[in-house]
Amino acid sequence: MTTIKSTSPLYIHPSDGTNSMTRKRSLEIVLASKRKLGFVSGGVTRNNANKVKQEAWDTCNNMLISRIHNNVSDSIKKSILFMNNAKQI
Repeated sequence: MTTIKSTSPLYIHPSDGTNSMTRKRSLEIVLASKRKLGFVSGGVTRNNANKVKQEAWDTCNNMLISRIHNNVSDSIKKSILFMNNAKQI
């Protein structure tokens, strides 16, 4: 099997396809419908003064990180694996 190097004009990166925009929009719709888009946009921030809200925020944030991981290519997963905030990702 011959592989095409990323420097070749024949190489197609996963983000070059139209599917990446469809995935992005699909994820935005899902997050907005669950009222979680603010975690990614930065509108919902962690409340450091309230332990119960901190725990709830951490749970939601981790759920979103998991969802994002499930919607990106393997190469992107590797680069974001150790990020702890959905907004950073």
